[in-house]
Amino acid sequence: MKTTTKHILLATIFFELISCGLQQNSDTKISNPKVEDAYKPTFTVTLLYDKLEYSFKQMQPNNFEQIFVDWNRTIKPNSDDFIHQNDTINALFDVYKEFYKPLDLLKLGDWEWENDLNSKCKYVVVQNKIFYSILLTDNFDDFEWQKSKKDSIENFRPPINLDKDKVLYLTDEYAKSINKFLGTESAKLGKVNIMNPARPDGDSEKRYEILRPYIPILHGHWGDVGILKLIRTLV
Repeated sequence: MKTTTKHILLATIFFELISCGLQQNSDTKISNPKVEDAYKPTFTVTLLYDKLEYSFKQMQPNNFEQIFVDWNRTIKPNSDDFIHQNDTINALFDVYKEFYKPLDLLKLGDWEWENDLNSKCKYVVVQNKIFYSILLTDNFDDFEWQKSKKDSIENFRPPINLDKDKVLYLTDEYAKSINKFLGTESAKLGKVNIMNPARPDGDSEKRYEILRPYIPILHGHWGDVGILKLIRTLV
């Protein structure tokens, strides 16, 4: 990797945090990629949701399988021109590819789900947006995320060190349609035991159980079922 790489910091961010706490304004922007991403959705949110609903109501596993196969085949990594447009963006992709180990999350530290998030799924899901900050010093101890200038890359679809047939990129249309399909039913937080997190319930539980073998979904700790709990960045 280039020397620029060591100056790129990737924060550990979960999907639900993108809409709160990390919203950026014009004075926190570093730069915007000059090469536009050429991705155009093949399916609309409505069409994807209808496919999921039909497969669920007809109880046709093969239909679900085809939805994920189509997802994998139609959404590919960013182009070389996009990735290599400048040293900063190129280094960001290099760092992500080097550190992102979806089937061995414990390499990056302990957490309550251990390696079960991705290891029990047919596919891994890669986020569609990433936040980053550039260190102005080689001393990592001097870095303060809250005070640093941040930037982000939209339509982020990095090549990763994994079988390409097992990778799904979470574009907006898939995130929205899956959230809608999951619904909002959940058991109360602390049911049976005060330390128990909320769990999917009723129809939402059935939908969760159908999708879980395919993709990593964690029910919201506070009962916010319908939000995909997908690891955004692990570095």
